[in-house]
Amino acid sequence: MSQASQPLRTLTEEELRQYHEDGVVMLKQALAPNWMSMVEAGVDPASVLDAAVLA
Repeated sequence: MSQASQPLRTLTEEELRQYHEDGVVMLKQALAPNWMSMVEAGVDPASVLDAAVLA
């Protein structure tokens, strides 16, 4: 699976301002679907491992 080398869009001034003020910002439509699939695949196993460690 090839991964996009660039984000789908640049951050807006409002997103940058919010990040600097709050330390967090929700970015919509910033990652290609193949990147989201890769993240989701990594999060699911990590969640299982975390649950086992916390039990």
